[in-house]
Amino acid sequence: MSKKLMLFTNDETLTSLFAEFFNNHPFEAHLVTTSLDNLDFTNSVCVLDYDVDNVSPSAILSSLVRKSGPENKVLVVSTDCERRNVSDIAKRGADRFIVKPINKTRIKKYILPYLEINTQTTDPVTAN
Repeated sequence: MSKKLMLFTNDETLTSLFAEFFNNHPFEAHLVTTSLDNLDFTNSVCVLDYDVDNVSPSAILSSLVRKSGPENKVLVVSTDCERRNVSDIAKRGADRFIVKPINKTRIKKYILPYLEINTQTTDPVTAN
């Protein structure tokens, strides 16, 4: 059984890439300004686009981590890979930081491992 992917972005290109890549997989796309109160995060992996204008992505990340719960994963994608930004994202509870640009290769390497239920106790990122 695999997990549902939930993408939070305002970027239509990123949404199209994910929709094409995950066309046969449970997938939801939401604007970053979508209220998180009525979303079902059961068995999900959330991907947050941190490069948004006119909103505070750090506040969105904190809310997303809280609302999705500890049993789900939150991944962040951004062009800003400076140490202070990556550190702040980790402190707010993100499980992984992925540098943009996002393409199919990066999706396969950094996102797909989180979508498959792993019966082993190893981290999908470091597993060989």
